[in-house]
Amino acid sequence: MAEKPDKTDRADKMEKSEKDRGIRVYELAKELKLDSRRLIDLLHRLQVENIRNHMSTVEPGPERIVRDIMQGKLPPSGAATAPPTSGSPETASAGASVPAGPATGAAPPAAPRSAG
Repeated sequence: MAEKPDKTDRADKMEKSEKDRGIRVYELAKELKLDSRRLIDLLHRLQVENIRNHMSTVEPGPERIVRDIMQGKLPPSGAATAPPTSGSPETASAGASVPAGPATGAAPPAAPRSAG
């Protein structure tokens, strides 16, 4: 008769696979004694994609960069030169200063049409 895997075995496997994938925003924020919203803002300025809320997963590369910034090993402005998390060329060639608001090169909204 085959034994069922113990709950601790499954938990260990899940824990290892989660660590390979990264860490949740709220967990990293807690470790760094930061508010999750501030960490999300920093990750957005670093152009880390797919970070939407406190439950999003930060991949190991951006996690290391954030930790280095918070420990003073990297200046916040130099951190934007981090390798992008996607293969898009826009993120790879971005400068150190990343605007916090919408893109400045976007076209202005169209004027409302008058009925006539």
